[in-house]
Amino acid sequence: MKTRNKTKELIIYDYLVNRKPLSSEETTKYESLTKGYTGEIAFDKQIEQLKQNHLILRDLWLFHNKKAFQMDTAIIMDHIFHVYEVKNYVGEYYYENDKLYTLSGKQIDDPLLQLKRTESLLLNYFAN
Repeated sequence: MKTRNKTKELIIYDYLVNRKPLSSEETTKYESLTKGYTGEIAFDKQIEQLKQNHLILRDLWLFHNKKAFQMDTAIIMDHIFHVYEVKNYVGEYYYENDKLYTLSGKQIDDPLLQLKRTESLLLNYFAN
């Protein structure tokens, strides 16, 4: 089973943060990457407790029709392919007009849209 590793981008930020002051934009990106990785590690610890026979695929990248797509975690269990998009958001959020916002009104990337895109590409991948 593949272990979870930090992304190349997070590794670069880890080096940079100790070598130079980061801009506010870089700091935000670094904190986001760090929180995401922390959330994925926490999710990994939870699914390690699964008792059924299963196959866990972490940070899976597939390519179909010249499009790349990534899954944080995929679990194959009982002939079913389960896809998990892990987020480690803090705070409260709301949906309005099919868009996701923080309580302060800032629109953020919707993980459900990412999951729908992955599902569509995955179904086409398996169909071929």
